[in-house]
Amino acid sequence: LFDIDLLKKHQSSFFKIDNICIKRILPDPQIHDGRLDIIYSTDDIAKLLKDVTGDVVVGIIDYPFNRGFFSYGFGHNKYCLSIKNPRFILEKANIRIENFILKSIYKYILFVKSNNLKSHRDTRRCIFDLNGDLRDIVFNTEKAIICNECKAKLEKLNLPQDYITLFEKELLHIDKDVMKKVELWLQSHVYIAMLLSGIASLLISILANILYQYLTT
Repeated sequence: LFDIDLLKKHQSSFFKIDNICIKRILPDPQIHDGRLDIIYSTDDIAKLLKDVTGDVVVGIIDYPFNRGFFSYGFGHNKYCLSIKNPRFILEKANIRIENFILKSIYKYILFVKSNNLKSHRDTRRCIFDLNGDLRDIVFNTEKAIICNECKAKLEKLNLPQDYITLFEKELLHIDKDVMKKVELWLQSHVYIAMLLSGIASLLISILANILYQYLTT
């Protein structure tokens, strides 16, 4: 469903993934009709996270919550993220689910820093966008920002110098890899891709002919 190793390799000055606990036995779901409708209650998830410790604890589940949203907090520093519905939306937008998870971790870190930070309903490409319309996650998953309103709240905290600036720089690094960018660029510039392909084929043919001439003389 997602690449755990890719998440562990992520370099950050603000967090390090120290421990990954995979729970293979989950409680009975609140809804399970034997087909596709499996939904867990937030109370059940809270019980699963109860004995898990850490500065910030993030649970990831591939089932929706009974309350219909995709992210919930449990206490001061525990969160659970449902990737069930987000991953289908992100797939269509060619966005990795791992980027969505990383962006959420960054958001949770700031939530732990201050109880005054809240998600806002309007979409600003900010990591604190509520995303009430789930389709809006495509706007603040990659290269997200911290909007001016949220930045003003953070500036009131006793944070180290340049904390917010460095935080924003790391958010900008949550993006598609180079190969994926090239692939998408070629898909959107079909004629240029065909031209480059033709040039490459011609060069290969010329080089092959030169090599043949060299070997036969």
